[in-house]
Parts: sequence; structure tokens; C-alpha cells
Amino acid sequence: MTYSLEKLLKVQSPTFKKHPDFLSIARLLATSPALTRVRLNQRAYRLLNEPRLELRYLVNFYTTYRVPKSDFFTIFLSIKWEHVQKRSDKRSARDGYIASRVAAFPRDFLALFTFLVTLENGLYPRTKKRVNELSAYTLTQWLSYFTSTIKGLMKKQRVLEKIGIETLLACMLLECLPDFSSGKLPQKAIIKKQYRKLSKEYHPDLCSSYVDGDKDRFLLVKKAYDDLS
Repeated sequence: MTYSLEKLLKVQSPTFKKHPDFLSIARLLATSPALTRVRLNQRAYRLLNEPRLELRYLVNFYTTYRVPKSDFFTIFLSIKWEHVQKRSDKRSARDGYIASRVAAFPRDFLALFTFLVTLENGLYPRTKKRVNELSAYTLTQWLSYFTSTIKGLMKKQRVLEKIGIETLLACMLLECLPDFSSGKLPQKAIIKKQYRKLSKEYHPDLCSSYVDGDKDRFLLVKKAYDDLS
């Protein structure tokens, strides 16, 4: 199967066709009988369209595939690589945004979330929409999320089954996760130390920067301590 240059231009994206130089290559093709007669095999077509061919190797392309030397190919590839770079920049910006939002998750939730991602990579948000949804979770939503997620992973991860959902969530709330290689819980001294620290942080009467929700968090921390003790 072979492809014409007309076919090559036809399948380009609307964004490509809006490029200021697109009319130039379309005009070159329309006014050059030699270019009109060009038939590319599948490999040559993919080198241009994906693109795989760098501009510095264009001379070799002419020789290998016996196509006429023309500014058509230079301009075409320049546009293609420009779009590749733009997509790469956009992807990097998106990934950076997602990473910054994930890093801003509540610290106690972030530790468990990070561990669960190591077990199931698909849990990591891949879109801005998803990371924004997670960032807006309330305390209740986070607990519901972890409960359903851990329950789904238990069949594949025996250590989670050994620890148990309630115990794991209690450890999370006290910011002292168990040893996931063995399933061993934190020492009682560490649990007590964390409870004292977090009690001061969330207790309505002791917290200098009290905000709505701290009372709920305090009650959950107290329950977690009682459960682990």
C-alpha cells in the first residue's frame, strides 16, 4: 500500500492545518507535478506523519525513498515537530500541576495514598479534573475512599487483609502507618506520642488556629487511639 502527499496532508489535525505555514506546503504540492506523483510506502509515510524523521536526516530520506528534494518536506516536518514539542510541554505542565496538587493532600492521607499507589498505579490521578476532585474531598469522603480502595486491594495484597481496614485507617489518622512488609503495627509508645501531638493540634480548646472540621478530626483521632490501645 502506498500513500500520496495529498493523503498525508488530508489526515493532519485541524490544529496542524491552522498553522501559518500550512498554506505554503499545500501550495507547493498543488504546483509541483513531481510532488503530486510521489507515492510513499508505509515506512516512509510513518516517518513523516508520526513523525519519526528528524530534519537533519532529510537528505537521507530523499535518497532512500527517491522523492524529490523540496521545501515541502522541510516545512511539513518543522510543523510536525513544533506540535510534538507543544504537546510535550503541555503534558509536562499537566504532570507538574497534578504532582503539586497531590503533594498538597492532607499529610495523614497523603502517606497512605502514596503507599496504595505503589500497590495499584492506576490510583494516581492522570488528569487535572481527577486530582481536583481528590483535592476537594472532605474528611468523610477521604475515609470512604480509603475504605473502598483498601477493600478492593485486599484480595491481591494479603498484608492489607492481615492489618484490617479499621486498624489501617486508625494508624493513618494517627500518622503512624504500620510496617507493610510484615503487617506489624507501630509500637504503643509511638501511638501514644502521636495521639498527644495530634490532640493538641486538633482539640478545639487547644488549637490556636481552629477551623471547622477540627472537632471532627479530633474525635476521629481519639477513637483511633482508643481502637489501637
